[in-house]
Amino acid sequence: MERLLRTKPIWFLPHTTREEAAQILHDKDSGNFIIREANKKDTFALSVKLGSSHGFVVHHYIILVMEGRVALEDSDLTFDNIVSLAFHYSSVCDEMPEMLCLPDILESADSQQYLMSLALLGKAFWSYPMARPGRRSLLITENKPMLHSSESNSDQCDDTSPRIKERSEHKLKKRTS
Repeated sequence: MERLLRTKPIWFLPHTTREEAAQILHDKDSGNFIIREANKKDTFALSVKLGSSHGFVVHHYIILVMEGRVALEDSDLTFDNIVSLAFHYSSVCDEMPEMLCLPDILESADSQQYLMSLALLGKAFWSYPMARPGRRSLLITENKPMLHSSESNSDQCDDTSPRIKERSEHKLKKRTS
């Protein structure tokens, strides 16, 4: 719940339209979500990226606000607030086709300070490369060993690394001869 609270400015985007939410989530991981205001009074919308069994589409669910509580439309489950609703559906998918999840970099961040700094980006977070699927936090803490050069990340361009190294060695030889 703490992680959802700290990152709320990233996923709770009340002034985002349905079209913007779909555009933001179209290339994200299954389960990534945005909660935004809906067109009707006293409603929000939960926009969720669905997985392969649902065609990798973004689906939108209505969230009703009733007597200070929130609930998915046609659901018997009610929650005190939006964060509690998001937390519930990130733990179980009893009424949803996909369990909600934060982008990988938010899930893997070890530092509360790092999460808070990412949250300052708000909606802009989604357009940064760090919001891409598979991105993990590279924050190095005292308790964690540094990544070794033999470890590879799917986002790294391993095929260009030898050429860059080759050019650097060639330039060094030219300077020393």
